[in-house]
Amino acid sequence: MLTSLKLSLRRAGFGLGGAFLMMIGAAFLTVSAWITLVEMRDAQFAALVIGGVYFGLGLVVIAIGARRPYVPPAAAAPLSMSGLSAAFAQGFGAGVATRSAVKPRL
Repeated sequence: MLTSLKLSLRRAGFGLGGAFLMMIGAAFLTVSAWITLVEMRDAQFAALVIGGVYFGLGLVVIAIGARRPYVPPAAAAPLSMSGLSAAFAQGFGAGVATRSAVKPRL
């Protein structure tokens, strides 16, 4: 049990460390995108593009988080022999009733 706790803490630590490094990388990429877009156009255009990208990514993350997990429907209980014979009799009776209701064409 202690080993699984250590493993969980290790995974959480590496996960947090990786997330922190990714945030630093995203900051540097944002700055480099800003510099490139300002060189291409102006600061207003750069702010519009970078804000739009982050807003769109936020919408995607919210949509993924709002999805409900798929829960497969519960399997139906198998029919017993008496239930199976009752279902057969009901189907047979429906077929006889349908045949007698339809007039045959000659």
